[in-house]
Amino acid sequence: MSAAAGASQPLNQPPGGPSNSRPATQLTHPGGGVPPDPSKWELNTKIKTCKCEACGERVKHWSYKCIVKCGRHICSECLDPSSAKSAYEKKQARDCVYNRCWCEHRSGLPPKFGRLKPPPPVRTEEERKARQIKSLAALNSASRQTVSIKRKAEVPRISVESPSPGPAGNETSDDSEGEYQGPQSGVTLIVKTAQRPGAKRAAHLAGESTVIIGAGFVGLFTARELALAARGANIEHRIVVVDIRSAHCELSSAQCNGILTTKGLPGSCPSVANAARQCWKEIVSSPEVRQPLDFKTGAAFNVTDATVDSATSGDRAPSWLQRSNEYNLLEDSDAFGRIDSTKLASWLYEQCNTLKVDFRLNHVVSEVKFVEDSRLSSVHIRDIKHEDRSAQQLQCGNLILAAGPFTTDIFDSLFEKHRLKDLDNLVQAAHWFRVASDNVTPADDIALLIPKAAKSVPQLRNEITLVAQPEGKTIAVSGLGLATRNVNLGQDEALEPKKAKTSELRSISAKYLNRDGLDIKDKAHIQSKGRSEISEAKDGAPIIDRVPVSGLGVAHKNEIDDDYLCGVWLCYGFGRHGTMLAPGAARLLVEKMLTGSSGLEDGECRIPKYIEPKPMGLDKGKGRAK
Repeated sequence: MSAAAGASQPLNQPPGGPSNSRPATQLTHPGGGVPPDPSKWELNTKIKTCKCEACGERVKHWSYKCIVKCGRHICSECLDPSSAKSAYEKKQARDCVYNRCWCEHRSGLPPKFGRLKPPPPVRTEEERKARQIKSLAALNSASRQTVSIKRKAEVPRISVESPSPGPAGNETSDDSEGEYQGPQSGVTLIVKTAQRPGAKRAAHLAGESTVIIGAGFVGLFTARELALAARGANIEHRIVVVDIRSAHCELSSAQCNGILTTKGLPGSCPSVANAARQCWKEIVSSPEVRQPLDFKTGAAFNVTDATVDSATSGDRAPSWLQRSNEYNLLEDSDAFGRIDSTKLASWLYEQCNTLKVDFRLNHVVSEVKFVEDSRLSSVHIRDIKHEDRSAQQLQCGNLILAAGPFTTDIFDSLFEKHRLKDLDNLVQAAHWFRVASDNVTPADDIALLIPKAAKSVPQLRNEITLVAQPEGKTIAVSGLGLATRNVNLGQDEALEPKKAKTSELRSISAKYLNRDGLDIKDKAHIQSKGRSEISEAKDGAPIIDRVPVSGLGVAHKNEIDDDYLCGVWLCYGFGRHGTMLAPGAARLLVEKMLTGSSGLEDGECRIPKYIEPKPMGLDKGKGRAK
């Protein structure tokens, strides 16, 4: 055969050129080598309406068709090593064509692909918008609940005991039938069906374990979401939450003001905000959940300049607020509602315990190990209260870092040779104090956001927040420090938080709270105070993404390792919106673990570009803590 005959053919021509005059058995494949067995595969150059089984997209140029049993098509692009298809799709296509068609396997899938799931086809911008429009139309439909009842009768899924019909926003669109939809609300989680849409997608998690670092709201919501997905798929999947503190939600999670709002959230993460709103609608749709969380709507107001804003909600002014003609009250249109953060922490912990999530408090992850094929195999955890004890090894296929502002330091410690760059951790201090006030009544249980209160104070950002807590007859006052540091916070700061500085905050809030003998500047009236560290990633948007194996700085063979669905995940950078976004971020992360696609927009919440490495040797497959 001549050299010309052995050269790669253009993608728009079948093997052998446009004429295709020679038999397929004498042709050279575009990617090199010999054609497949002609008794099993037939060259197709005419049918362009079929879809490729490897990538799920329509055949553009030519394909091979299985004539053994299944009649599947494998397109020319998936068989061409130089094409833009993913490494996983090309590996899958060549295995199917050159080894033997997957229909010849007893299970319909070769063992080496049994734990993987190819990513879904990439939709065009027009297709994506059409799906969004269809979903919105379905949500606004008057017959939405009827359609939902019909679907529940046809598709088995997780349900909860004594659920009450929620608003139309709790349902999912017909466009997403058969996909994993996330957990439904409820207090007692009881599985009434063994299977749920997405069970096959969770097969690669069967018998595996996931370790989550961080027992704050993000970590607990992620543990809950993953446990519900595993239970709905009827698979065994162990989940372990590790935290250096002695209890869950001890830092910023328990000290937040409980306002569920997207105000101030950058426009670069719309999918997370939408997912969070949908999750909160599901969670609070049942009275059995609303009451334990003390959830309220219409309980957050902006204190605005009276000379600018004429509209007012003066009838909702609480009795503990010092009245003035200088400002008005306007309901916060960005707020979804309010919850008691302490009660949310307790509810989440109970949910996780019900789902048999394992908690390892007073522990840190000290070492990460990988097996020879670049797969995460286990982590070692160490008890900080008993340094003399040896580290315990936990087998796991996934490691999720959701430790808030401490995430980047933990990642750097475990993966000293990682290749990620521009992994920002913009840390801010949130100062707060609680003052006792006899003026707080159940009718005054609202939150006030004062956008320009600290404008003249150089140490604080402009906005401060006043939140009434009737049960303890206190008012919580909080504000963010102006300084922002792009640093890695060590875990020692999680054990010994810095002291709060509230003098400026007390001076500002006195204008709004000093009445009936209450003097905020007097320390004797201060019931408690504290400081929490929060952080944002680049441009204020969080990171919810899997770290490619080639970016970890550990041994790997080639880029195919990056297409595996399990591994190391980062979920941090929510800033002051952590409570609001936590359930949505958990759902998006778990969906990506299940399917490889979370529904995020291109580039949204992704890890920044990293230095492209060359494949490393496989003699050392672990990362160690400093």
